[in-house]
Amino acid sequence: MSIDGVVRSLGGVASLEQLRSRGFGRADVLDARRAGLLIAVRRAWCAVPDADAQLVQAVRMRGQLTCISATRAMGIWTLDDGRLHVAVPGNGSRLNPRVPGAPAATADPAVTLHWRGRTRAPQLARQPLGDILLHVVECQPPALALAVLDACLHERRCSVRWLVARLQASARGRALAPLLDAGAGSGLESIARHGFRAAGLAVRTQVDVPGLGPRDFLIGDRLWVEIDGRAFHTRVQDFPRDRRIDRELQRAGGTVLRFLPEDVLHHWPRTLETVLDFVRRDRHRRR
Repeated sequence: MSIDGVVRSLGGVASLEQLRSRGFGRADVLDARRAGLLIAVRRAWCAVPDADAQLVQAVRMRGQLTCISATRAMGIWTLDDGRLHVAVPGNGSRLNPRVPGAPAATADPAVTLHWRGRTRAPQLARQPLGDILLHVVECQPPALALAVLDACLHERRCSVRWLVARLQASARGRALAPLLDAGAGSGLESIARHGFRAAGLAVRTQVDVPGLGPRDFLIGDRLWVEIDGRAFHTRVQDFPRDRRIDRELQRAGGTVLRFLPEDVLHHWPRTLETVLDFVRRDRHRRR
């Protein structure tokens, strides 16, 4: 494999130490740079020209991509906060700006620094998954962290046993471990589930209805709640099918509430109050 192919296989950014372990030396890196196959990131680090910008910036700062910046780069469901999350050594004496002309890393409003213990300089551009998830748990609100953890399980990035063991290193992680659900269909569903249960609602998730498939939530024995986390064009395409399912559930004596992503992310108090109102009026149980 060519040197730029190796760098791509390592995520697009690589250290000289990684390349040396694969049979490439400094002269090979210089040749690839002259040929336009690689670019310099900082001393002893290089990248392919179209590497993930946040990954390059993290390495340029002398850190590693972590937390939700890393899960986003890995394709794991993430609610991005628009900031660059970088793990840096606790004994780091100098951090470079993320890009030329940017403020110092410690004063950059676009950067969230995750300080680690006193360790040697990182040799990987992105932290290992276990460390990334611990940073997610410590950094993000519980509902958002749970959504990322559920997504890792749902996408089979890790096992439940492995994840629970990793979460024991954090008090917040230990609190979230019993709430994990590998069957969660989307991050929005995980956020809503956390909110419903925090409000004292006993909700069942991914309840299978014969002939109709699994439904997001069932409260009591007749109140169905659906969180539509699909892209807009998919929602439009699936509109007739969704309404047919709603009619079938209503024919069977059920009540269906449907919510959009913005109802969960931006109007949660109103969304929760709507559901609680149905429960208070006993609309979740058969008479």
